[in-house]
Amino acid sequence: MDITVAQWSILISITIFASIAQSAIGFGFSLIAVPVFLIVLEVDIAVQLAMVLTFSISVVMIFATWKDTPVVTFKRLALGSVIGFPLGFFFFYIATPELVKMVVGIAIIIALSLTRLNLFRSTHFKQSACNGIGAGIVSGAMVTSIAMAGPAIAIYANAIGFGKAKTRAIVFSVFLFSYGTAIVIHAVFYGFASSVSGFLMYLLPATLVGTIIGHWLAGRISETFFSRLLTFTLVAVAMYLIYSVSG
Repeated sequence: MDITVAQWSILISITIFASIAQSAIGFGFSLIAVPVFLIVLEVDIAVQLAMVLTFSISVVMIFATWKDTPVVTFKRLALGSVIGFPLGFFFFYIATPELVKMVVGIAIIIALSLTRLNLFRSTHFKQSACNGIGAGIVSGAMVTSIAMAGPAIAIYANAIGFGKAKTRAIVFSVFLFSYGTAIVIHAVFYGFASSVSGFLMYLLPATLVGTIIGHWLAGRISETFFSRLLTFTLVAVAMYLIYSVSG
């Protein structure tokens, strides 16, 4: 697949920015990268690239965050993810590119709305096996379909009252499992696009740079400022995706 220099610049820039977000606050890579990738690339390439790049970030970050991972919560989310994997892959397999773009745009708006409105509060939401498995099912379905495991995990972690350290730890732990499994599922049952490896040659280094910067910024940047910047970017991209399909 041939793309222009301008498109390469967009891909590399958004990869670095998304990696910074993922490393600094625990989630955000796929939320930022996937919709932009979908604008520039074909659906299967965009989704599979996001899977590999998010997995690579998790491999790097797990060593710094694993000690804070709540094991029981991780097991529940992982179990739910296993149930959700085939559901999401079925959608990916049958969906048209337009439908995938629409779903990604809507998923971003819903995720941001739930987070911003704080509809789930730890005082009203109990941590239980059913809730954990349920969040895992949603996350697992989203990772194999649109490479977005993060929103369900982040919202669940916020709902049960996890702080920043535990949230980052559980996200990277689940991501390592979920994205690793999703890559295997796609490779075995669908196949990776031949051009994915070519894009990875340039985007993997960009991901590493962003991950290092994000880890350094984690304790230094204002979460409020970064959150507002992230929200503005996501809303703009989500609206563009929905408009491009419906317009």
